[in-house]
Amino acid sequence: MRGTAGAEAGIQRRGFAAGSEIAASEHAGFAMAAPAQYGSISPVRAIAMLFHADRGPVLATPVRSATVRRSPGRPRDLARENEILKVTLGILSEVGFAGLTVDAVVAKAKVSKATIYRRWATKEELAVAAFDQLPLIEIESHGNLEEDILAYVEQYRDFVQTTPLNSVLPALVSEATHNEVLAERLKETVARRRETGIAMIRQAIARGELPANTDPALAQELIIGPMLHRSFFSPENITKDDFRYFARIIIAGFKATAEQPSTPA
Repeated sequence: MRGTAGAEAGIQRRGFAAGSEIAASEHAGFAMAAPAQYGSISPVRAIAMLFHADRGPVLATPVRSATVRRSPGRPRDLARENEILKVTLGILSEVGFAGLTVDAVVAKAKVSKATIYRRWATKEELAVAAFDQLPLIEIESHGNLEEDILAYVEQYRDFVQTTPLNSVLPALVSEATHNEVLAERLKETVARRRETGIAMIRQAIARGELPANTDPALAQELIIGPMLHRSFFSPENITKDDFRYFARIIIAGFKATAEQPSTPA
């Protein structure tokens, strides 16, 4: 009886291992048959992905799994990505978002559609990624908010004059009014781009130039409002004298607000 039981246990163990190898083989075949969905991954990696997708554990023989090797996928070509985004930015500046097509980018950048869609799943993602190629405003603090604001405005004016900013931003803002996907993407990148100006206000608060209760985001909005208005409608009038006047009004306004007693709601 004991011998029979041992033999049966051995058969069960061998059957279990064989079933595991079959399962591994099937999953490996799936991974290799669907590269568009899973990319260039090894069969072992595909099995792990399926496990984490709540399909249950795949019990493969450890020795066999360890010996399966595949060459790594193609590394990202940052130079190619930058060239695609540069071409996209140029097309956006010429024809706006409505005129931007993947076919136009493919033709001009001399890449395949697959190359583009591997990196940016939608036209909105591609457009915002191209917009993000434009430089960020970065200034060194002068230890004086008025001078910092002027440096901030002057750098923005330089970007208006030397980059496609002044044509691309209005095009994206216009499209975002009726394109919720683009609006969300653009909101995210604009929020990130505002951080330099908000940090500038926080530093002024820390130095005591503005009251402690100053809202940094609101103060930054008061600065960029005139900047955007001038850049959209009269970019030649982004002048240092005018913005020095704006800066003094903003600073004085926040100080005066803090000095006034709060009024009941």
